[in-house]
Amino acid sequence: MRLRTRWLFPGAGVARQYTGTAGRVENCQVGVFLAYAGPDGARALIDRELYLPEKWTGDRDRCRVAGIGDEVAFATKPALAQKMIGRAVSAGVPFCWVAADEVYGQNPGLRDWLEDQRIAYVMAVPCSEMITVAAGRRRADALAALVPGRAWQRLSCADGSKGPRLYDWALIETASSGHFLLVRRSLHLNEKGERELAYFWCCTPHGASLAELVAVAGARWAVEDCFAEAKNEAGLDHYQVRLYQAWYRHVTLSMLAHAFLAVTACVMRPAPPEPPPAGADDGEPAKRGSRNLWTAIQPAEDIWRHTTHPSRCCCWPITRGSADASTQANGAGPARAFHDGIRPVTKPTEHSGRLRRQRHQRGSRRIPRHRRTDGCL
Repeated sequence: MRLRTRWLFPGAGVARQYTGTAGRVENCQVGVFLAYAGPDGARALIDRELYLPEKWTGDRDRCRVAGIGDEVAFATKPALAQKMIGRAVSAGVPFCWVAADEVYGQNPGLRDWLEDQRIAYVMAVPCSEMITVAAGRRRADALAALVPGRAWQRLSCADGSKGPRLYDWALIETASSGHFLLVRRSLHLNEKGERELAYFWCCTPHGASLAELVAVAGARWAVEDCFAEAKNEAGLDHYQVRLYQAWYRHVTLSMLAHAFLAVTACVMRPAPPEPPPAGADDGEPAKRGSRNLWTAIQPAEDIWRHTTHPSRCCCWPITRGSADASTQANGAGPARAFHDGIRPVTKPTEHSGRLRRQRHQRGSRRIPRHRRTDGCL
């Protein structure tokens, strides 16, 4: 399971806060997502929570305007992550590990809860994290500096689009049983002439090898792949909603569409070739890098004509911009569920259909403007 935060779009919960998308403090919206990754490279987003800053939860009038109930209280990102993992456990989702970035790895409450649940994890921690070893408490970077050269092992944490992701790895035993500090060192020098280091706090109640811990640390990239696929193929970030529940509806539908594409692509993926006989060098190993979920599935002959027929449309109740009964009685046309100047999806024009086909031929998956709504979910 992978955890990550996202986004730079207006709506409920918007405030000046740090976001990894921009790498700085922005006036933005942040969501916490839970992704599921299998050993064969399959992955999908399975849960989500919208993070509400304290300035939002402390202003109940503002929350009511945005559709946020009085029962919704402030919760930190690690608390939201714990809530989602707890739902996965209650639902019987089979998994062995939890991986996360520094926001969650440096939170003692989340780590203690996972250990109480006997859930193994590999979570990133900052270089300033204090680690207790036999010689006392030391910073993570200070312990990494004491690792001898022969203790580093070169391993691939995953297969990327350009081949294996190779790093040097070292495992440091701590004073606590079943807990280790995993250190990753890059193979190339950065602009300062140094090799970049990353640190992971590991809890293994049932024991694990270095190669397994490295694989779990590398599998955390699955959430990045999920975001890229869901945004490109399922419109995860193509919304203009303002209300709290509208955000959940749009994101949930996008996650469902992405999960469908991921499962279908996995089922239709050709079986791996038989391994070559011993001593043969002709075959190439299968590569699991990034893939285009949409092109992995054979599309229908004319998706636009079939999906836009009124009998095949599935819409959420419209909560904003609808015309009144007198307007429709006077022959003014369908209810205005969209902005002025934007045509309803149930009445595509010849131009809009041609535009979508051109976008499809260019490989673009962006939603046409006449299908974007504001507050209609």
